[in-house]
Amino acid sequence: MDPEARSYYEKAQALEKEGKTDAALAAYLSALERDPEDLDISYKAATSLLRTGHLDEAASQFRRIVFIAPDHISARTNLGNCQLLLGDHENAEANFQQVLETTPDNNNALFGLGCVRMKLGKTEEAREPAEHLLQLLPESVEALTLYAETRARDLQSSSAGAAFRKALSIDDRYTPALLGLSELLTRSNRSKEAVILAQRAVDMDASNPLGYRILGDAYQFTGENDKAYYAFEKARSRAPKDIDIILRLSALQRKRKNVDEALALAREGYRLKPDNKAVVSAIGTALTALGLRSVGRDVLKYAAEGRPIAEDSLNRIDAFLQNRSRQPKEETVAPLSDGKDSDTGPETEEQSPTNQDV
Repeated sequence: MDPEARSYYEKAQALEKEGKTDAALAAYLSALERDPEDLDISYKAATSLLRTGHLDEAASQFRRIVFIAPDHISARTNLGNCQLLLGDHENAEANFQQVLETTPDNNNALFGLGCVRMKLGKTEEAREPAEHLLQLLPESVEALTLYAETRARDLQSSSAGAAFRKALSIDDRYTPALLGLSELLTRSNRSKEAVILAQRAVDMDASNPLGYRILGDAYQFTGENDKAYYAFEKARSRAPKDIDIILRLSALQRKRKNVDEALALAREGYRLKPDNKAVVSAIGTALTALGLRSVGRDVLKYAAEGRPIAEDSLNRIDAFLQNRSRQPKEETVAPLSDGKDSDTGPETEEQSPTNQDV
């Protein structure tokens, strides 16, 4: 190691011990600038970048390290962590798997692999690393919560509920366990307790849109649709491009008889994700609920066939929404179609979930 680089390196380590992460990062980068080929400096600088949220820069450094030293387990694990946080899930999964081929009991890689497979919708495949991790760390709130998440969709979800509750008995402020158990209880028709847990989670972290989304779901199942609406709106304000939240708001507005707003929300979702079948279906359902059956049927047909909405239909929908926004609610709005539509019948409400033992 270059002597001047070593001086900065040792200074960075001292600052790190004092909790001065930003100053430590600056010192590590100064050391790296003076000796860019030293892998110890590169690794510590990359780790410091990861801890301070500079994910792209950290990933670049970790990628360089594993190119030079493919067996650098810690660098490859942290590269997977960066990729997981950046949404590069396939590459993250590959890196975690490669780490586990060499060190099958690597806690960080097991946790990362379980998490990334859940993100990819590979719930059954996520169970193996989650169960292995729980065997290694039976009192870890992270391991318990990950295991519970992999079991939460089981028909008999009692093992998931027990794991969530055990995690909370160890740390009652662990937000992922609070939200996971709240979501599970909502699906099990125990939404009053679900509201309490989700409210605790958002009180501790008001910036998390997932917390408000889960709180909104719980309120909706208690029949408190106004409270659900405000929870979903808070979630949307924190994640304005989240299609899942937009769709929930659209469906809820139909229930609250604000069907023009339901259509506007679904149309907004289509601008963001025109290839999303659920968004297209939400537009068709809202149109039908407004009594615009002909164009509603056309749009629902597009959804069933996985096709985009025809430009002519989109223009008519946009014109309808503009006209609707200009007129008082009590006035009749000009029909969207050419006289083929009729008044809508009652909507089909979503079915309640099956009771489960939680």
